[in-house]
Amino acid sequence: MALIERIQKDLTQAMMSKDELRLSVLRMVKSALKYKEIEKVRALEDAESLQVLQTLVKQRRESVEQFAKGGRQDLADKETKEIAILENYLPAAPSDSDMNAAIANKSGMPGCGSKEFATRPSEQHMSSTSHQRSSRRRSMASANAPPHNAVNASGTSCTVPNKPTIADDFVRS
Repeated sequence: MALIERIQKDLTQAMMSKDELRLSVLRMVKSALKYKEIEKVRALEDAESLQVLQTLVKQRRESVEQFAKGGRQDLADKETKEIAILENYLPAAPSDSDMNAAIANKSGMPGCGSKEFATRPSEQHMSSTSHQRSSRRRSMASANAPPHNAVNASGTSCTVPNKPTIADDFVRS
């Protein structure tokens, strides 16, 4: 069952049981999912729905922290209850032992932590004079290039100075 269908089913159950807090949280979740769906102009995948839920949980955690700092423990408690409801729809987080086991399994793989991938051979043998020359070429090329026109957020045309690009490294002297 898709996440949105599960939320809709639980929403109707919360209406029947007259659970005000659960009802308001589920309405908020449904609204956030619908907003994201309209923004994407297509139906959300489960991974995208979970991302929306994680964002909502993160917002609630930040609110709890702010309410606690502000001395509003009643609101902090309400937000904590909302987090508990939202976490019912998120997958269970792996335990510390599961994470340590996964890390231990991956660290023995070839190429992990080896020095052969740390730097490219061209970087190892590059002399400081050739680096200085390429820096001068880059700055000279960008200084000599005329600025280009762009359109800003308000729709008016403006002139934008050129910035050095990777292609400037290949300018011939």
